[in-house]
Amino acid sequence: MATRSRFPAEVLDLVGRPYVLEILAELERRPATLDALRAGCRASRAATVAAVRTLAAHGVLRRDDASGSWDTTAPDQVKYGLAPAGRALVASLWDLESWSAAYGQPATEP
Repeated sequence: MATRSRFPAEVLDLVGRPYVLEILAELERRPATLDALRAGCRASRAATVAAVRTLAAHGVLRRDDASGSWDTTAPDQVKYGLAPAGRALVASLWDLESWSAAYGQPATEP
């Protein structure tokens, strides 16, 4: 019997992209620079930038700097953090029942 996901298709598409879950996990701990995210995810700069921009486009990230643009090259001191929508997404993903529902596997009791 297939389990129906409680997440909209766009959320499933988002979390299925490369390094998105790893970046969410890193940012759940604390805000981080692009280099810190790269190191934590063990991803290339291009892959990290792509994931960060994707998360930003979905309103999941906030950027803490004065430049005001996501299209400029981020200086090393710019930190990224979870926006309120990002915190809500992380909370729902890390919930075991929601996580297993998202991936079509029933939650099991220990």
